[in-house]
Amino acid sequence: MLTKDLLKYKKRKGVLYPETLDPSCSHTHAAVSGFVDTLKRCQGHSQEEVLHLLDESAAGEQIHWSGLRKIALDKIKWSNPDPEYYQQRIQTVLAAQKLRCEQLLNSLHAYQELFAAERSQSYATISTELYQDLPQNCQALEVPQMSVEAWILLYNFSQVQSLLLRAEKGNIQFEKMSTSEARRFIRVLKFHRLLAEWGAGDTSESLHAEITGPNAITGSAQSYGLQFAKLLTALKSFTHWEAVFTLKLTPKGTPLQLQLSDKSPIGKTTPSFTQHLPEEHLNALADQKGNLPTFQSCETVLTLSGEKTAVPDFKCQAETPHPTYVEIFHRWHRSQLCERLTDLEKSSQHYPFRLLLGVDRSILSHPETRQALEKSAYFQAYGFLFRDFPSTKIIQNSLHKALQSDVPQDPE
Repeated sequence: MLTKDLLKYKKRKGVLYPETLDPSCSHTHAAVSGFVDTLKRCQGHSQEEVLHLLDESAAGEQIHWSGLRKIALDKIKWSNPDPEYYQQRIQTVLAAQKLRCEQLLNSLHAYQELFAAERSQSYATISTELYQDLPQNCQALEVPQMSVEAWILLYNFSQVQSLLLRAEKGNIQFEKMSTSEARRFIRVLKFHRLLAEWGAGDTSESLHAEITGPNAITGSAQSYGLQFAKLLTALKSFTHWEAVFTLKLTPKGTPLQLQLSDKSPIGKTTPSFTQHLPEEHLNALADQKGNLPTFQSCETVLTLSGEKTAVPDFKCQAETPHPTYVEIFHRWHRSQLCERLTDLEKSSQHYPFRLLLGVDRSILSHPETRQALEKSAYFQAYGFLFRDFPSTKIIQNSLHKALQSDVPQDPE
């Protein structure tokens, strides 16, 4: 991401316009092409030398060069000191302190020469070895191999993403979205722990989401802001979307609108937000034995009362009158758990499915939530507890218990 001093934008009538690069512009293409050629020659050089090479190639070019340079430094894979480096540095510093206590010299230069002579090295070599963990002494081990067009889109994306760190809220509208895409987007919101509300749009294929931005919260705003900005990476993998973000560039500044869509010049990515299944779950799916009901990962979005939705993690494959799903609630899903429990207590008998609730034990540290779970007849029949991630056996036993439960789930 780019720092505040590297952001380039214009403001007009309450709307913020990022100054992005045009991939079709011949001058832009030529300038960035020179940048890419210079970057290819940087492998094996120190960070200080890389900066010198990039600054030399930028002579006379003011085409957002500082931003490209910052992105390049972040993308390059730099060397790290050997594991024994820090222990050796401590020994070097102790030896230097001992010499200083034993010898009274007239100048710093004389002290440096004597210390170097005792170690049979030049002082320049000792200095380099002593501070090899400083950024300017790190070596470029791997330089990103990207096309000119890819660098232009990455720069544009970084400009827009960095602005989102100053957002107060975001409204995203998907005009056309499949069930699996809706599930994937909701997973992204939950994975990044964003404060969001979502629901169906004007049509059956549309979805609307309103997300709280980092400038609207008081605690952990910096870490939340990074998670909020990562949302833009997910949006690049979707189509038919429009977003309006409300930003304040300064604490007392005027709110500005940043308008984006799937047509914005920030690039596109293939979907990568797939469900993670631990190895023990994959083994269980392959080697299922016994009479306990089987389960599998699913791509279903369940519709609840009040136009709310639920995104289950697993679907039971046993033959039951109605589909049975499992939704997992980790420690950062406490508020969602309370809402889900309230809804299921009131309306579960009207749903054409069963929804099992898996709850991380860390949530029980909140007295109100613990009490609600203990008093809930629904959770006692269709819920289970786990630590970190539920084992195969826990989920299977819960599914088996649910199938045998006498609590009414289906409408008569």
